[in-house]
Amino acid sequence: MASAIDGILAKYTLQPHEADASGKLLGASFTVVGNQNVLYTGGSGRQNFPQTAVPWTARSFSWIASMTKLVTTTCLLHLVEQGKVELDVDVRHLVPRLGKMQILKGFDNDGTPKLEDNSNAITLRHVRHDHLYSYFS
Repeated sequence: MASAIDGILAKYTLQPHEADASGKLLGASFTVVGNQNVLYTGGSGRQNFPQTAVPWTARSFSWIASMTKLVTTTCLLHLVEQGKVELDVDVRHLVPRLGKMQILKGFDNDGTPKLEDNSNAITLRHVRHDHLYSYFS
Protein backbone atom coordinates (compact mmCIF):
# COMPACT_ATOMS: atom_id res chain seq x y z
CA MET A 1 0.00 0.00 0.00
CA ALA A 2 2.77 2.46 0.90
CA SER A 3 4.43 2.32 -2.50
CA ALA A 4 1.07 2.83 -4.25
CA ILE A 5 0.27 5.93 -2.17
CA ASP A 6 3.82 7.23 -2.56
CA GLY A 7 3.40 6.90 -6.33
CA ILE A 8 0.12 8.81 -6.31
CA LEU A 9 1.63 11.56 -4.17
CA ALA A 10 4.66 11.87 -6.45
CA LYS A 11 2.47 11.95 -9.58
CA TYR A 12 0.33 14.86 -8.39
CA THR A 13 2.83 16.97 -6.44
CA LEU A 14 5.63 19.22 -7.62
CA GLN A 15 8.92 17.32 -7.42
CA PRO A 16 12.33 18.95 -6.80
CA HIS A 17 13.41 18.45 -10.44
CA GLU A 18 10.21 19.96 -11.90
CA ALA A 19 10.05 23.64 -12.85
CA ASP A 20 6.50 23.69 -14.27
CA ALA A 21 3.85 23.63 -11.54
CA SER A 22 0.92 23.41 -13.98
CA GLY A 23 -1.63 20.83 -12.89
CA LYS A 24 0.28 19.88 -9.76
CA LEU A 25 -0.10 20.45 -6.04
CA LEU A 26 2.84 22.17 -4.40
CA GLY A 27 2.87 19.52 -1.71
CA ALA A 28 0.55 17.01 -0.08
CA SER A 29 0.56 14.49 2.72
CA PHE A 30 -1.70 11.65 3.77
CA THR A 31 -2.25 9.53 6.81
CA VAL A 32 -4.28 6.34 6.54
CA VAL A 33 -5.78 4.96 9.75
CA GLY A 34 -7.53 1.62 10.18
CA ASN A 35 -8.68 -0.13 13.34
CA GLN A 36 -7.14 2.65 15.42
CA ASN A 37 -3.67 2.03 13.92
CA VAL A 38 -1.72 4.27 11.58
CA LEU A 39 -1.29 2.22 8.40
CA TYR A 40 0.51 4.84 6.33
CA THR A 41 1.94 8.32 6.71
CA GLY A 42 3.75 10.11 3.92
CA GLY A 43 4.20 13.32 2.01
CA SER A 44 5.57 14.52 -1.29
CA GLY A 45 6.33 17.75 -3.09
CA ARG A 46 7.95 20.86 -1.75
CA GLN A 47 7.09 23.66 0.63
CA ASN A 48 7.61 26.51 -1.84
CA PHE A 49 7.93 27.09 -5.58
CA PRO A 50 11.73 27.32 -6.08
CA GLN A 51 13.26 23.96 -7.04
CA THR A 52 15.61 24.33 -4.08
CA ALA A 53 12.72 24.58 -1.60
CA VAL A 54 12.49 22.32 1.43
CA PRO A 55 10.72 19.03 0.60
CA TRP A 56 7.14 18.51 1.75
CA THR A 57 6.80 15.75 4.36
CA ALA A 58 4.00 14.35 6.47
CA ARG A 59 5.15 16.75 9.21
CA SER A 60 5.11 19.88 7.06
CA PHE A 61 2.99 22.71 8.43
CA SER A 62 -0.07 23.55 6.36
CA TRP A 63 -2.80 26.16 6.66
CA ILE A 64 -6.01 24.20 6.20
CA ALA A 65 -8.40 27.13 6.79
CA SER A 66 -11.99 26.04 6.26
CA MET A 67 -11.13 22.36 5.95
CA THR A 68 -11.91 22.04 9.64
CA LYS A 69 -15.58 22.46 8.71
CA LEU A 70 -15.41 19.28 6.63
CA VAL A 71 -13.83 17.28 9.43
CA THR A 72 -16.21 18.69 12.05
CA THR A 73 -19.28 18.04 9.90
CA THR A 74 -18.15 14.48 9.15
CA CYS A 75 -17.67 13.78 12.87
CA LEU A 76 -21.01 15.39 13.68
CA LEU A 77 -22.85 13.27 11.12
CA HIS A 78 -21.23 10.11 12.51
CA LEU A 79 -22.58 11.08 15.94
CA VAL A 80 -26.02 11.69 14.41
CA GLU A 81 -25.94 8.25 12.74
CA GLN A 82 -25.03 6.65 16.06
CA GLY A 83 -27.93 8.41 17.77
CA LYS A 84 -25.64 10.32 20.14
CA VAL A 85 -26.73 13.80 19.02
CA GLU A 86 -29.60 15.28 17.04
CA LEU A 87 -29.43 18.12 14.54
CA ASP A 88 -32.59 19.83 15.77
CA VAL A 89 -32.11 19.84 19.56
CA ASP A 90 -31.30 23.12 21.31
CA VAL A 91 -27.58 23.12 22.21
CA ARG A 92 -27.47 26.30 24.30
CA HIS A 93 -27.15 24.21 27.48
CA LEU A 94 -24.05 22.51 26.00
CA VAL A 95 -22.41 25.81 25.00
CA PRO A 96 -23.62 28.34 27.60
CA ARG A 97 -21.59 31.16 26.07
CA LEU A 98 -23.45 30.71 22.78
CA GLY A 99 -26.76 30.89 24.61
CA LYS A 100 -25.76 34.16 26.30
CA MET A 101 -24.83 35.90 23.05
CA GLN A 102 -27.15 38.70 22.07
CA ILE A 103 -28.55 39.05 18.57
CA LEU A 104 -27.66 42.09 16.48
CA LYS A 105 -30.84 43.58 15.01
CA GLY A 106 -29.34 46.74 13.51
CA PHE A 107 -27.89 50.07 14.55
CA ASP A 108 -29.24 53.33 15.98
CA ASN A 109 -28.64 56.58 14.07
CA ASP A 110 -25.50 57.19 16.14
CA GLY A 111 -24.08 53.76 15.24
CA THR A 112 -24.93 52.08 18.55
CA PRO A 113 -25.75 48.40 18.00
CA LYS A 114 -29.35 47.31 18.65
CA LEU A 115 -29.09 44.01 20.52
CA GLU A 116 -31.73 41.70 21.89
CA ASP A 117 -31.59 38.61 24.05
CA ASN A 118 -31.22 35.22 22.47
CA SER A 119 -34.60 33.56 23.04
CA ASN A 120 -34.85 30.98 20.21
CA ALA A 121 -33.27 27.55 20.14
CA ILE A 122 -29.85 27.18 18.55
CA THR A 123 -29.41 23.76 16.97
CA LEU A 124 -26.53 21.95 15.31
CA ARG A 125 -28.44 22.38 12.06
CA HIS A 126 -28.24 26.17 12.55
CA VAL A 127 -24.48 26.24 12.97
CA ARG A 128 -23.56 24.05 10.00
CA HIS A 129 -21.28 25.60 7.41
CA ASP A 130 -24.04 26.01 4.82
CA HIS A 131 -26.29 27.80 7.30
CA LEU A 132 -23.83 30.61 8.06
CA TYR A 133 -25.58 31.60 11.28
CA SER A 134 -28.80 32.55 9.52
CA TYR A 135 -30.34 32.10 12.96
CA PHE A 136 -29.00 35.51 13.85
CA SER A 137 -30.58 37.37 10.93
